[in-house]
Amino acid sequence: MDLQQFLAWLASGTGASIAATWLFARWGWYNGLEESMRKFLLAITVSLIGLAAYGVVLFVPIETIQMLSPYFAIVAFAFTNFFVGNRAISSFRKSYLLKLIRKNKGK
Repeated sequence: MDLQQFLAWLASGTGASIAATWLFARWGWYNGLEESMRKFLLAITVSLIGLAAYGVVLFVPIETIQMLSPYFAIVAFAFTNFFVGNRAISSFRKSYLLKLIRKNKGK
């Protein structure tokens, strides 16, 4: 996925919703809000992300977006590897600890 496709995905409701939900899930203050306030804040944020992405696609020259695409690819690759790597390490750690617990219960 290049930068142009990512911006188009963000401009869709689905992409903006996934991005906003992922962001808010990591902030403790958001989870402490009332449900109605969370829904309102999520709706506003999704709308702003979608409109901002659409504005970039509409008003930024394609040459500029193409020039920035390699940098986007580097950041996206690093971001993906960081979170996939954390999941793999977390999964390995859980299975390793479970094996230790089972081994120690047998003693």
